[in-house]
Amino acid sequence: MNTTHLTDQQLQLFVFQQGHGLEPWTTHMATCKDCQLKATLYRSVLEEVANLEKPVFNVDLASQVISQIEPAKSRIDFSRVIVGVTLFSMLSWLCIIFHWTSHELATLFTRLSAMATYLILLTGSSLLIFLVISLYQEFQGKMKRLTLS
Repeated sequence: MNTTHLTDQQLQLFVFQQGHGLEPWTTHMATCKDCQLKATLYRSVLEEVANLEKPVFNVDLASQVISQIEPAKSRIDFSRVIVGVTLFSMLSWLCIIFHWTSHELATLFTRLSAMATYLILLTGSSLLIFLVISLYQEFQGKMKRLTLS
């Protein structure tokens, strides 16, 4: 007679799978009365759980939740308004300054040597390119964090 009994976990697995694919345990179950008794207890518990009445809720939760949700109010997004006003004022000031100093700006670039003009344009365009690349990388990082959340 085999003295090593199946554990409770093994017995439950044996009952749930009804012995299919568990040959070493099936041979033990055929000879061991203690394990057979425990298996019949697990089967009866399983049958009782299967025969329990399913709970039915008579409450319509969806309608209660929907009735408590307030409709969205149309609001002005003040952050966009502030950004728009700021951009408009900056562009306006740039246009006014350019209008007032257009003659001086024209003479400034005509008096500079070609090399100085190219260096100014190269520096400005390089800074602009690096700024755009930095903003794009920051945007991509935020999008990655957003999709992983």
